[in-house]
Parts: sequence; structure tokens; C-alpha cells
Amino acid sequence: MAETRMNSRMGKTLPDVAAWPHPLVDGAVRLIETLGAGRVNVDTYQARVMALFADTALRTQLAQWIERTLSERADQILVRRSLPGRDYTLQLLYLQAGEIHPPHCHHNVTSTQVLLHGAGWFREYERIARIDARRIRLLPVRDRCLQAGDVMQSSEFVRNAHWFGAGEHPAVILNFNIRGYERDTFDPPARLGRRLLDPTRGDPDGAHVIAAEIDTASAYDRFATRPLQDFPLPVPLAPAAEPLRLDLG
Repeated sequence: MAETRMNSRMGKTLPDVAAWPHPLVDGAVRLIETLGAGRVNVDTYQARVMALFADTALRTQLAQWIERTLSERADQILVRRSLPGRDYTLQLLYLQAGEIHPPHCHHNVTSTQVLLHGAGWFREYERIARIDARRIRLLPVRDRCLQAGDVMQSSEFVRNAHWFGAGEHPAVILNFNIRGYERDTFDPPARLGRRLLDPTRGDPDGAHVIAAEIDTASAYDRFATRPLQDFPLPVPLAPAAEPLRLDLG
């Protein structure tokens, strides 16, 4: 069985981690509070997250954390807090060489991820509709190699499903995610977190993927030991907006 090293609470509550005293963390928490109070919508919040990251010179400001992530070969938490029905985390993720995060979607998770170090491969999908209790229709919109500065941003109704992994060398990703802050959701209210998918089957319509929800062990056994390129897209890639990028400073 493949080793399960997924950055996912899978419905669990993890211990709080006190905020690292830094303007990046302070600014991120202020943005969360603004969204939580209903003063901005999700799209505005996501745009402001991008602006905060763009103004921070991430590679310089996070240099000690990037070095620690690589030397310790472990995630580094800048802040993590749980609230009633909600939580948020700002962290650096460590991906060992060749590590794959199997395909998945989320319930009520809004995130921005920035590749700070290394390279990898990334696939991104829009959720179109739920077919039944265990299947979702997806539209693939991105399938490319990522370099430092590339951004992956998702919310409940925007590019919610994805699949990514590191290349031949370790990678570090800045991951800023909040859970439970969106008022409208794709599925009825349910456990927060990640849902593992098998997106390898095409819809007979020739444009969409029929993704089955699968358990964690099955996802890791099938997808965690092979690069994404071993699984060709079953349908053509749909046109999408230009990928987001940041000057890391």
C-alpha cells in the first residue's frame, strides 16, 4: 500500500498553532475576519489574498521558513486556528521528490497555493454537476508543469478539484486555506474537507470527466506512486483564463 502523506484534516480538528508574528500572517488573518463578517464576497477575498501575497516578496520574507521546510523535510505551520464550524491554516507544505497528492475536491474550502521552491505538475478541474451520491461531472481546465511563482487558487465554485505532485526534486508550497466560510456550497452542508476522486473516465459527451469519489487507501494505491502524466486526460482540456503567477521577490 502506498504511504499516505496527505495534507488533509479529513474532517478532523487539529491543534491550534499560535500565529508567527509577521505582516503576512497579520494581513491574512485580517482578510479572513473581513470575509467571515460578510464585508466582502469570496471573489473579492481571493483577489485581496493575491494582492497581499504580491506585496509580500514571499521568497525573501519566508526564506527562513523555506529553508526549514527543506532541511526538516516537513510542513511548517505559520498559523492554525479552529473556530466553531470554521478553521484556517497558513503553512508551508513539503513535497518530497515525486510525491503526489491524489486527485480530490473539497467541501467548503477556499484556498490559495503558491509554489515557492521546486517544480511539479498540476491538473485543475471545474465541478460542473453532481451525478449521484458518488459521482461528479468535471471539466478539466489546466494541465501543466508548475514553476516557482505559479499560483493555484480555488473556492467552492471555482476550480475546486485538482491533482498535483512534485517533480524530480522536493518542492515547497505556501498553502493558505480556510474552511467553512462560504455560505453557498456545491453539496448540502456536510463534513468539511477533502474528497478523493478517480477522474480517469470520460463522459460519453466527449467534453467532461466522470469522477468517482473513492476512499483514501484506494486513491493512494492508484495515484500516489505514479506521475500524473501516466494518466492521460480522457477528454480535451477546456479553454481557461491565464494561469496566476506572482513575482516572489
